[in-house]
Amino acid sequence: SPYISVDGSWDDYLSSLTKSFRKKLKRATKKFEEAGSSSHQEIVNWPEAQVFFEHMINIEKRSWKESNGSSISQHKKQEAFYREFLKIASQNGSFRGQLLKLNDEPIAYTYGAVFNGTYIDFKGTFVESYRHLSPGFILDKIKFERMFNQGLKYYDFMGNCDDYKMRWAKETYERSTY
Repeated sequence: SPYISVDGSWDDYLSSLTKSFRKKLKRATKKFEEAGSSSHQEIVNWPEAQVFFEHMINIEKRSWKESNGSSISQHKKQEAFYREFLKIASQNGSFRGQLLKLNDEPIAYTYGAVFNGTYIDFKGTFVESYRHLSPGFILDKIKFERMFNQGLKYYDFMGNCDDYKMRWAKETYERSTY
């Protein structure tokens, strides 16, 4: 699984990425900012987490995952698991939801939790009709910058070494499944 060490500075980390990647990030950020008013929200506590979950399900239904059959909104047991985990984690202070809005419309999210100084990214996606604005890429930039300022040690992408993860991550670890 890919991960990022987030215990240094954001500027040092960003400068360690390739020049072409930084240019791509700058262009995508400019294009996103020109599309309208944007905001980012980090959700931690239970009352906000309940609203976040509804936004998350709505984003899932409007994402590529819906037509692919992998949206949690199509799998009631998964949806129930994520809802229950969210309740427990938000009540004990470990939940960290990330929500990106454009013109007050929720368009991308990351569902995660913090354990032992590591942000664990369980799930995330974006509204498909906004793909041209790279909302997932923009949310990654925003949340990673925040992670560097929150005193965490690692950001764990979980899962496979997909291209969108590996453009950010320089390190991986081997995981076992049973």
